[in-house]
Amino acid sequence: MKSRLFFALTAALLLLGLGLRFIDLTDAPFDFSPTRQLRAAIITRGIYYLNLREATGAQRETAVALQDAIVDYEPSLFETLVAFTWRATGVTELWVARIYSILFWGGATAAVVAAARRLATAGGALVALAYMLFLPFAVIASRSFQPEPLMVMFLCLAIWAALAWSEEKTWKYALLAGLFGGLAALVKLFAAYMVAGMMLAVVWQALGLRAALKNRQVWTMAALMLLPNLAVYFFGRTEFAGGYFQAWFLSLAGMLLTPEFYIRWALWLGELVGLAFVFLALFGVTLARQPGRALLLGLWVGYGLYGLSVPHQTITHDYYHLQLVPLIALSLAPLAEPMLAKLAVQPRPWQALAAVVAVVAVALPGWLARSQLLSVDYRNDPDYWVSIGARLPEDAKVVALTQQYGYPLSFYGWKRVNLWPVTGELALAEARGVDARPFDIQWAQYTEGMDLFLVTTYNQLERQPELRDHLYNNYAIYDEVEGAFILFDLRQPLEP
Repeated sequence: MKSRLFFALTAALLLLGLGLRFIDLTDAPFDFSPTRQLRAAIITRGIYYLNLREATGAQRETAVALQDAIVDYEPSLFETLVAFTWRATGVTELWVARIYSILFWGGATAAVVAAARRLATAGGALVALAYMLFLPFAVIASRSFQPEPLMVMFLCLAIWAALAWSEEKTWKYALLAGLFGGLAALVKLFAAYMVAGMMLAVVWQALGLRAALKNRQVWTMAALMLLPNLAVYFFGRTEFAGGYFQAWFLSLAGMLLTPEFYIRWALWLGELVGLAFVFLALFGVTLARQPGRALLLGLWVGYGLYGLSVPHQTITHDYYHLQLVPLIALSLAPLAEPMLAKLAVQPRPWQALAAVVAVVAVALPGWLARSQLLSVDYRNDPDYWVSIGARLPEDAKVVALTQQYGYPLSFYGWKRVNLWPVTGELALAEARGVDARPFDIQWAQYTEGMDLFLVTTYNQLERQPELRDHLYNNYAIYDEVEGAFILFDLRQPLEP
């Protein structure tokens, strides 16, 4: 393929793929992982109001208090960027973050194309590009306000730099690989699995163990990747890191011994990225040339270990698999190379038919993603949560059975509530081996000192019949909008 044609096709696909993500840009962030997006929104608002001169003392205090109530899993890099953009532009809308996420995915895609050109021919790079841009899961997830799009961008840049270093062994690429790999893990520590797997494999293949231990470039890359993250995640948060490891791996490690876990993992991948693409990508690894083969193998091993380290999230959280998209895309490039070479010697009618198939293969998933973006309108959802927040008394202490950990009410209603566990949390506690407590003990624990009990999810209330009957039989209704919410007054028990 001539360079001019390659760049023209690359530019056209990038414009189409990134433009697709701007559809329904200003919709509320309930389209994908609303819990994670609204969590980021609350943190951003707290950062924004902290030093906003125009804000009243009550606004600043409430915004910061709602931010402080959120567990800080990773450094708030993306949230800080959005908060400063709000300050600079005066536009305090969540779609600002959505634009940033789209641009991050554009950067990740450009890095994947650059790396794929080192792994395969131009045609293989275009296949990788199309998968990155038009997979419906990638379209929806890559425009969400959470750390993953930024983390994936740095991961892809690290992949490109590591591959370039393995071929050229220059200080330029060593520094870039170390910097981008370290930033990927700094944005979200779980990126360290794939970064470490990739770098160990690449260094081993390029130098061997003995030479690597004496190589200053290798030690520099390791220092750039490790030191900032050790300082932030381990030395700075020793207690938090240990608690997270206990809560999300040790207590759930028994899941790894059950066939159900691996079946659900495979089904989940089939739904998100296409199980056929996973196996085709693994075949592509076997066809890749060195050092690309070592790099891809290290990434796949890193992804596998990552999935085993957080078993609950692996089979329940879709965004935990977003970094798999560029890995599959890169692994498809070597597989596409011999297929396209075979096609190049076919008669023109068959080449034309293949071109039609390629266009449909790009257009159909793109259209499905567009349909998914437009299928539901969430613009009225914020008003719902604003109205609930307005009807809660200012000084009342509220416990709530509500959606998304109460984040919609915190962000749009400016109210913090204590949470009654939903059935998913109860099931997670059971998976950790925590015995279910009798209802009366649970009730006493969650409602001590509370004034009101808010219910915004009737489905969850029906799935907890003891709670439902206890509320309706023992407490007066303080406020209610049928089908929207019900508020029980814990200060007004009914007569027996």
